[in-house]
Amino acid sequence: MLIGTGTGIPFRQTKGLGSIIRSLFFSSGEKGVIFDPTDFTTLFKDNAGTQPITSFNPAGDTVGLMLDKSKGLALGSEIVDPIDFHTFTTSGGIVTVTSNTSYTADAVANVYKAVLTVGRWYKITINATFTSSNLILYNGASGSPQIGSTLTSGVSATYYFYTVATQLNIRPGSAGSVTVNSITVKELPGYHATQATSTARPILARHPATGKRNLLTYSEDFSNAAWTKVSCSVSANATAAPDGTLTADQITSSGDGYFYQAASLTIGNTYSFSVYLKTVDASSQTNRLKIYDMVGTPVDETNVNTDITVDGTWTRFSTTFIAGVTGTHNIQIGGNSKFLSGESVYCWGAQIELGSTATTYQKTTTIYDTTEAGVNDLHYLRFDGVDDFMVTPSIDFSATDKMSVFAGFRQLASGSAYVLVELSATAATNNGSFAIFSDIVGNGRPDAMLRGDTGTADIRAGAADLRTAPYSAVISSVMDIAGANVATELAEANFRINGAQFVSPIYGGAASVGAGNFGNYAMYIGMRAGTSFPFNGHLYSLVVRGALSDAAQIASGESFSNSRTYAY
Repeated sequence: MLIGTGTGIPFRQTKGLGSIIRSLFFSSGEKGVIFDPTDFTTLFKDNAGTQPITSFNPAGDTVGLMLDKSKGLALGSEIVDPIDFHTFTTSGGIVTVTSNTSYTADAVANVYKAVLTVGRWYKITINATFTSSNLILYNGASGSPQIGSTLTSGVSATYYFYTVATQLNIRPGSAGSVTVNSITVKELPGYHATQATSTARPILARHPATGKRNLLTYSEDFSNAAWTKVSCSVSANATAAPDGTLTADQITSSGDGYFYQAASLTIGNTYSFSVYLKTVDASSQTNRLKIYDMVGTPVDETNVNTDITVDGTWTRFSTTFIAGVTGTHNIQIGGNSKFLSGESVYCWGAQIELGSTATTYQKTTTIYDTTEAGVNDLHYLRFDGVDDFMVTPSIDFSATDKMSVFAGFRQLASGSAYVLVELSATAATNNGSFAIFSDIVGNGRPDAMLRGDTGTADIRAGAADLRTAPYSAVISSVMDIAGANVATELAEANFRINGAQFVSPIYGGAASVGAGNFGNYAMYIGMRAGTSFPFNGHLYSLVVRGALSDAAQIASGESFSNSRTYAY
């Protein structure tokens, strides 16, 4: 079954795509994951799920928990409510149960009951009133590991947690009374991805479906510190912009005024700089668009001076140039006695982009937020190429030797190897594992790696398939450990990009990976084992299925991924 719309509505906006993929890929009990950053209901800022992401934040929210949609996010049956502390076990203090929902303790005490199943995810919501110094939930008969944060008396709290023990422990931090006003605990099936370290979490970001072209930030806010002002001042949101919104700034010179923003450009590339300007008093004034580099000695290998005449009508001015050096360039308006004391202009919509033509304007705020009027947004996780990654609990694929992987991503860097997703700490040595690299050797070669019980093989892009970063792609790999020789029949790690087989794939490693099934491993997203080959780029979607996929299923998986990526 192929999935599509034919309605002219961008595919990612069509309702029910996740449920269609889930039905197509997981209806027979197949294990795997569907990660979809487009769906905010699956995203949380923290790993305990206490801070749901309900709307897009231009400043960029970290993602500490991403729910797996392969099981439909349907909660299981209630396992605690109604609570009865008479059935709980206690230790560490004297606990007196005063009613089904209340107890008193003479000191720190463990108050627990074995109601959970190890190796599963649960959602708990609790409201408790207590006089002890604190009240903390734990998964286990003692004080570890903690579930969520310390409770606040009389305030409801919701947490998501993965179980390492069977006990739910409602533990007071001192002598006092505890009354549970309400509680619900239900299993949330799936292999949800987390990151406990706040600084290692990817950032939720967005850009238009047409791609991110504007390399500047705060393209309408010249009062922001991203813009350096010299001998001039800014009055924000002073008049209506060309799009009718009250977002155009007034900039007034107090001398030989100019303002600029630094941007990193690459030698030999052609760029276009554009900005909307008009004079405040409808007079005619001379101004200047200037670009110069700040690299090396002397500077100004790139030195562009384009004089313009600004009047009382909104005009989009632009200049095109070739960067003379790689590194920081100042993108400037005014200067060189072209924006004199007392002169004042309205300014809006600054943009610098690759290419010889100024294309449709894109609004930017932070590096995580780019939009374009009339164009749908693509949401993604931004991995920083340093320490960002997420990991699932172990997924037991030991009943199958088949695997299908579909991912939509954008590669931002080159010069290294970058892991997009990997089953186990390393597919190079762990039997029954796989890895997908967005680039394997740092020169634009996406790669699929597979290991059976005797060897590791991989398929990577050949000369005709090389990509130059930055680039977006949808990749799919249908793996069969028991398949025929990889070098002759592509059966063990069949690898495709943007809906087509590689033209000239390169095969590496063993001629055959051997036999056996996949293993019971954690799945790492964005880095190998959280220690090496960090991914530098965007992740738009990830689907992993412990089964082979036929041609129609491959087409549907690629189409779903592309609906989130717009790679082709």
